[in-house]
Amino acid sequence: MFKTSAMVAGVVGVLGSAISIMEGIFLIAKGQQKSGATKTAYCVAGGLQVLAGVLSLAGTIGTWLQITAFLGPLGVGIFVLGLIAGIVSVILLIIFEDKSDKWDKMQLWFNRCLLGLNEHPDKGLPYLPTFDSMAMAINDFMVAMFGANVAIQLEEEKIYYVKKMRQYLEGVNNIDKIKDKYKDQYKVIYKNKDCPDLAGIQAMGVKARSREIYLSVALPHYKPKVSHYEGVLRAYNHDYQEPITLHISKGKLYPILTFADSSATDLLIKREKPLEPVDKKNKLEISQIGKVEAYSNAVDEETQQELGYFKIVYKMGEFCYDGIEELYLQINYWPQGKTSTNSKNQTVTNKPLVFIDSYKHHHSKLGGF
Repeated sequence: MFKTSAMVAGVVGVLGSAISIMEGIFLIAKGQQKSGATKTAYCVAGGLQVLAGVLSLAGTIGTWLQITAFLGPLGVGIFVLGLIAGIVSVILLIIFEDKSDKWDKMQLWFNRCLLGLNEHPDKGLPYLPTFDSMAMAINDFMVAMFGANVAIQLEEEKIYYVKKMRQYLEGVNNIDKIKDKYKDQYKVIYKNKDCPDLAGIQAMGVKARSREIYLSVALPHYKPKVSHYEGVLRAYNHDYQEPITLHISKGKLYPILTFADSSATDLLIKREKPLEPVDKKNKLEISQIGKVEAYSNAVDEETQQELGYFKIVYKMGEFCYDGIEELYLQINYWPQGKTSTNSKNQTVTNKPLVFIDSYKHHHSKLGGF
């Protein structure tokens, strides 16, 4: 019983140390996006967090394997040093906490405007005294004031389209060529036993590097028969030197997704049927959708009262992130429609609100998320 308890404690210790190391790495990455003393503090705190995790891991493994050196003063010293590193890391984060991480969109806008302090460039570069920049500032102010929101959401739990991805198909093709080239050797090696499912192994590898990609939008003052939206999702695959461009436009029951003529269509696999949003958990698996979707007025789950905006959560497709460093999403929104009639009964073209979001995954050479 004691051996079992010690083994469980050892496993928990290893997992805790690994989590501490990962948290430290994320803190360092987050610090790289900041500036000044805050950047230094986050990087140092992250380094100390990694050190604390490594020391904890060494101590846990040493004790678990009953290595004599770790059971004496050395083990105690490693524990104390790791504890000190962790405490100093927490103190640094408390002293140099970046309060801008908790700002809402209006606070972020005021920081970026011409009269703002412009102290947090990682939250957006300052607006410049130019016509284009001022136009963008006005657009961003309206977006912040309306409370609109657009975001790229990635999910990794469920991947369904892997066998249609170019990375998988090329891998299987290469496997077939190798098996054909060395078919005589294969017959000798696997004479009395089954050959490993190399295609299945290839699928597992690509699947682990793949993500579902969802459009997440909150559109205030949305009128189904009047309001309009359209946009585009862009990415560039550096491995194949090919662009991915997926156009998004308003549909009655769901967003309409269309690849641009110049876009690769097997580096991002566009959503397949059913095209209607899946809003019931018991229908997710059969529909090959990873999470509950929405395409209706947002409603409070407890009170059932409308929240004042149109909610879109919709799977656009799946992709393998090999060679892709950044995803870029732009949505143009016309609350009153693309055109309207003025007081002189003339048709005028309305300017859209522009929402932009980008996502840099954790393998990005650009040092993103």
